Amino acid sequence: MSLVLVAGPPLAGKTTFVKAQVRDGEPVLDWDEVFSELSGLPVHDRRHLDRARLESLTEQTFRQRLEEIGTQGQGWIIRTAPRAQHRAIVRRVYGATSVVLAIPEEECLRRLAASDRPHPGEDARAIARWWQRYEPSSSPEERVVVDMTERSEVGTREQPPLGASRPLRTVSGAGQASNDRPGAPERLERPAWAEGGRNLEPRSRI
Repeated sequence: MSLVLVAGPPLAGKTTFVKAQVRDGEPVLDWDEVFSELSGLPVHDRRHLDRARLESLTEQTFRQRLEEIGTQGQGWIIRTAPRAQHRAIVRRVYGATSVVLAIPEEECLRRLAASDRPHPGEDARAIARWWQRYEPSSSPEERVVVDMTERSEVGTREQPPLGASRPLRTVSGAGQASNDRPGAPERLERPAWAEGGRNLEPRSRI
């Protein structure tokens, strides 16, 4: 397989989607998992007193690990990534394909209400912001999923139903794997998380 970026709003089911696709030994890089690892907080809990510094550190760490799995040429990237340009950069720079889980805002909010996430108000605002910022792409290298009950066609092999689940091999420190936690336009400007240190806004998540 190649490198696949899985994007979408909070509660779209990005982690569930990847669990249904990933094979043993394939690395998974998830922004939320990186923040959790560095902060010591549960996944999806970002209410830290030093949140700005931790988000900045998460961006730096995420970029480093993206370079590592980008060099390998295979794996999975989980990120909200609403901007078409940013997804195009990942496809171009790392030879990736992209999947956008464009699950409707109302459905994401329904899932949020049924979840046990610690800060639902913040998550609801994040869902709304994603849909305000979302830009579709006409690239043949990007697939959009609006219904998670359909069968996946990512890659060339036959895929299991999206409800199937396998443990994720997440990319953790020093490039090690961890199982501890279950046509682009010319002159694209690389976002800060795709290259080292430029124009980093600590509270901005792509």
